[in-house]
Amino acid sequence: MSKLTHQQLRFLFWLSLPGSFLEVSRKVGFMDDEYNGLQGYAKKQGGFYKFDILTLYALEGEGLVKGEIVYYIGIPWEKYTLTEKGDVTASLLSIAKEFHE
Repeated sequence: MSKLTHQQLRFLFWLSLPGSFLEVSRKVGFMDDEYNGLQGYAKKQGGFYKFDILTLYALEGEGLVKGEIVYYIGIPWEKYTLTEKGDVTASLLSIAKEFHE
C-alpha cells in the first residue's frame, strides 16, 4: 500500500465512523458529480472539509473503499463504504495515533 495523504487519511477515518457514507450520482450524461452524505464531513470547530473526488478514487484504488450501485426513484447512485481492509487500516491507524499521543 502506498503512503496515504493527509486528506486520504482524514476521509478514511471519517468514513469509518458509524453512520458515515458517501454516495455519488451516476446519472448518464450528468457532467457535475452530485454527492449525498457529506453533510457529516465537518470540522469540530465548524465548517466543512473540502471533498475531492480524486481522494475517493485513490482510496478505492488501494482497496480501502468500495462502491456499490444503488437506485433511488430509478436514479443510480454509487454508495461508497469501507472494505474490510479499509476498516482494519482505519482501526490500526487510530490505535497507533492514540498510542503516540
